[in-house]
Amino acid sequence: MDPLLQLSAQHLHHVLRVQQGLSLVWDDIASIFQRKCDSAREADVKCGRVLWPRYFFEAKARYPFDPIFGIQKLLKTKLSSMGYCKGCSTEIQDLLQKRPAAIWDDLNEWISTSAREDSGSGEKD
Repeated sequence: MDPLLQLSAQHLHHVLRVQQGLSLVWDDIASIFQRKCDSAREADVKCGRVLWPRYFFEAKARYPFDPIFGIQKLLKTKLSSMGYCKGCSTEIQDLLQKRPAAIWDDLNEWISTSAREDSGSGEKD
């Protein structure tokens, strides 16, 4: 029997809230890659940042509810070898390294918000 079928409605609500949040995190990660390259605009520098990287979509498809693991996979990609300038490679790596901590903070918020909704209080701590 599917373990999800054994969950109470309240616990299933928590699971769905967390899954929704985790899947939406990928939009935040996408914004890291969507920014314009300042170096390419100011000088005759070619930068692959203007392209949507295939490896981003592969990570998102493979780990839709585990963006932390997806970020670990993205961090293993050598951006400079994919046409990114040094500045963008460094910036993207830095932003990706910081994102897991924010996801853990968000996860705590999603769970506590879901619990408040279930208790009927709806108040923030």
